Amino acid sequence: MKRTLKKYLTIGIPIIALSGFAVSNANAITQSISATVTFLTPLSITTVVNANFGYVTAAVASTVYALDTANTVTVTSGPGASVGGTPASASMKILGSATQTIDISVGGYTTDHTVVPSLAVCKYGGASQVLCTDATMTGAAAPGAAGTTLGLGMTITAANVADGTVATPSFTVTVVYN
Repeated sequence: MKRTLKKYLTIGIPIIALSGFAVSNANAITQSISATVTFLTPLSITTVVNANFGYVTAAVASTVYALDTANTVTVTSGPGASVGGTPASASMKILGSATQTIDISVGGYTTDHTVVPSLAVCKYGGASQVLCTDATMTGAAAPGAAGTTLGLGMTITAANVADGTVATPSFTVTVVYN
């Protein structure tokens, strides 16, 4: 009896590689994408005048003073009084695009010598004075290259402030393109 030994040679070709190569270019498509770019003059803010309440009585009991954009100090609560000096609202000049509207917001109220600032008021350009909240200062007119003036007042609450104390409460004004 004769035995026959058979050897088989198997050649494996990865089907995935062949099919991927053959099909990949058959379904290729291209699409262009374009971008829109609008160039705006950078915004800038310059402080022209800082707010000044003038002279007010030393506060033993809590007193609330309000400075409006017409440079008037009013006692809204407590025994204090405005007693002279030259009260002045703050004034800033905002410069930027002549076409793009802006949003103005305030925050970051900082107390100094127990004098607590709050309730900033704004008068932008020829508009009336308003409480500076995001809702009222959204979409304000474009300031332009010549700039638009922003008048600012605030309310302060003072208690236990000694005679001769000079306090500098503050807040931050932020202006962004709408």
